[in-house]
Amino acid sequence: MKVNRIKISNILGIDELEIEPGSLTVISGPNNSGKTSTLEAIKSALKGGQDATLLRKGSEKGEVVLELQDGRSIIETVTANRTSLALRDEHGRKVASPAKQIKALVDVLATNPLDFITAKSDYQAKILLDTIPIEIDSEKVEENTGMKIELVNQNPLDVLEFVRKTIYDLRTGTGRAIVEKNASINQMEIALEAYSEVNEEEFDENKYLDKIKEIDATAQTRIDKIQSIIDQESVNSEDYIEHLKEKAEIEIKVLEDQIKKIRDNCNESVLKEKSMNSSRKDQARTAQQKIRSDAEESKKEWTSKIEKSRQNVESSTKKKHLQDLISTANDDLEELEKTDEKQTKSINWIDDYKKSLLKSLPIPGLAVIDNKVLFNDIPFERLNEATKVDLAIEIGKLRAGELKIICVDGIERLDPDTFNLFVEKASKSNMQLVVTKVEHDPDEIKKGRQIKVVE
Repeated sequence: MKVNRIKISNILGIDELEIEPGSLTVISGPNNSGKTSTLEAIKSALKGGQDATLLRKGSEKGEVVLELQDGRSIIETVTANRTSLALRDEHGRKVASPAKQIKALVDVLATNPLDFITAKSDYQAKILLDTIPIEIDSEKVEENTGMKIELVNQNPLDVLEFVRKTIYDLRTGTGRAIVEKNASINQMEIALEAYSEVNEEEFDENKYLDKIKEIDATAQTRIDKIQSIIDQESVNSEDYIEHLKEKAEIEIKVLEDQIKKIRDNCNESVLKEKSMNSSRKDQARTAQQKIRSDAEESKKEWTSKIEKSRQNVESSTKKKHLQDLISTANDDLEELEKTDEKQTKSINWIDDYKKSLLKSLPIPGLAVIDNKVLFNDIPFERLNEATKVDLAIEIGKLRAGELKIICVDGIERLDPDTFNLFVEKASKSNMQLVVTKVEHDPDEIKKGRQIKVVE
């Protein structure tokens, strides 16, 4: 489908203009001669929308008419208040839903061949990938990455890149967790070395406590025995004193003259007996104290062993807890490493999948590798000019739609040889290119705006 005639009135810098475009229509002239206004008028009629700024200053109404090869006409009318779009059939009758019908004829993503030729290598790759309708298998992506994707008005390669970045970020977090987990395990293993080997059977606390009780019982038995002897001696001593007194009384009665002597002897014996009894008590107390002291010394050894036993049991408990922590950490580490491996595998799969998609582009020999456009494995910038122009026009065709008209502004950016090649290739394509060229030659400038049509 082609455009047979273009009519523009009161749009931007154009008063009246009519063109019968061919395969290539070159609009040349100095700056501010209406070249770009022509392109903007055509694009506005194809794109639709509201834009009162298109109306020529001082005009009440502006209009763009594109007469198509099949007899239909696209008509855009612009006033200060509104912009309307209409589509009429070959009999002049209005067609319902004009915007929808026109959208079916034109692809707004059609590539400007000139933009592609003059772009930097990374932007060329972006233009190409935005232009080419690439399809990806969502189920295959989910199967290999674990991520479910929905393609809604999105570039499939951008979606793949989003999935890759998401997994890459997750893998970065996984890698950080692996490093931290390894460091934690190393610290715990170092701490584990500080705990000596403990044989809990060697330190039976109850056995030591029983031994202490045995020592206490033995000491108490000996103390009680001495106390019993002391008590018995005390009883015997009192009985003996009473006996002496009775005997003295009898002797006093018999021998009054010896009373004093006997009494003195009695008193002396009493005092001596009391002194001996007190001495025996002191000795008993000293013996008891020594027994207690010896018992305490014996108990110290076993108390020390109990404390050591408790410390070793506590160390053993801490050691086991630390070993359990290390075991758990190693299990976590193993899971993290599996996750990292899976994430790496997903990233590699995405990279391989993207490469396979970019190696099967609709133009044979054309590929995008490492964000660069290649043709037959040669970078685009190293191709000869003829091949560059050929590829640019072929790429433009990919998204040109049924109505294969493309507007190209600033063709003067090409050197003369490339420009001539562009004109030659464009005229042989099945597209319609409307291009503008700024003239700097004084003689050409005097001629004003010129239109050259190549059939």
